[in-house]
Amino acid sequence: MPRNAKLTAVSALNQLFGPAPLIVGERIEDYNQLLAQFSGELKPRGVIEKMWVREVVDQSWEIWRLRRLKAELLSANAHIGLKMILESKMEWEEAVAISEGWAAGDPAATNQVRAALSSGDLKMDSVMASTLEVKLEPVERIDRMIMSQEARVKATLREIDRRRTALDEQSRRATQNFVENANFQVIAPRKRAKILASAA
Repeated sequence: MPRNAKLTAVSALNQLFGPAPLIVGERIEDYNQLLAQFSGELKPRGVIEKMWVREVVDQSWEIWRLRRLKAELLSANAHIGLKMILESKMEWEEAVAISEGWAAGDPAATNQVRAALSSGDLKMDSVMASTLEVKLEPVERIDRMIMSQEARVKATLREIDRRRTALDEQSRRATQNFVENANFQVIAPRKRAKILASAA
C-alpha cells in the first residue's frame, strides 16, 4: 500500500474510533505506524473488521507498553538489588550510600560498585536478579496482564479469520445457488456462430 494510502487509512481509523490510547512518553507516530502495518497486513473489510483491527493494535500497543514498563520498573529499582549485594560485602550504611550514589550517576560510587562486583566475580545480571527477587510480585502481575492481552489479541484475530471464512462460504453458496437455479439455454454451435457474426 502506498504511503499516502496508509496515512489515509490510519487517519480514517483514528477518526472512526477516536484518538490513540497513549500515555506520557509515547509517540503518536509510532502508534500510527503500527496501525498502518496491521491495516496493511489484515486489509480490513468493512467497519466490523476495522474495529477489530483497531482493537488488535490497541491490545498489541498495551503489551509492548507493559513490557517496557516492566523493564523500567526493574531498572528504576536496580539500586535496591545492588544494595542487597553490597550488604554482604560491607556495612549497611556504606552499602546504602554507594547504591544511592550509583543510582544518581556518581562516578566515585560507580567505580566502587565495579570494584565490589569484580571482587566477588559478579556481574550486573546479579544485581538485576536481586532486583527481580525484590520486585517479583509486581513483575508477576505485569506478566499476567501481558498474558491476558496476548490472549485477547489471539481471540480477536481468530474472530477476523472466522468472519472471513463465514463470508467466503456465504459467497460460495450464493454463487452455487445462482448457477444451479439459473435458466441457462444451450445454444447449438451453428446458431452460436450466427449470433457472434451478427454481433460483429
